[in-house]
Amino acid sequence: MILRMMILMITLLLITASSMAQETKTARITSTESKPEPIESVIPELAGIVVLCATEPQSEKFKQQWRNYVRRHKVSETDLGVLIFRIINDAEAYRGNHRLSRGESPDASRDRRAKTYRSMHDTAMAVIRKIG
Repeated sequence: MILRMMILMITLLLITASSMAQETKTARITSTESKPEPIESVIPELAGIVVLCATEPQSEKFKQQWRNYVRRHKVSETDLGVLIFRIINDAEAYRGNHRLSRGESPDASRDRRAKTYRSMHDTAMAVIRKIG
């Protein structure tokens, strides 16, 4: 268990470093506020999912949009981890830009990210198993 957690954390650090080094595009999205908000996203198609991940990670709406994306784009099991990390990292950037995480401890942030990752992974794997 500890080894798996260490591998997960190392992978997260490597992906974060590589995604920060990549050039990103700006996509227009509509937030729960009345005006459109720009968000930096490595994958512009995922901008709506990123906002839901940042604002409502446990909502049924988020899970449904994530299932639809995985199904529509036939995401493979090998690409899944990297894709989820990118979405979570973009969601964290969105949260930071909108002060949604003010006052959150590092432990609470890590736990929230891990819970979101597990939820997204389990949801996607259910879709992948159905497709395959």
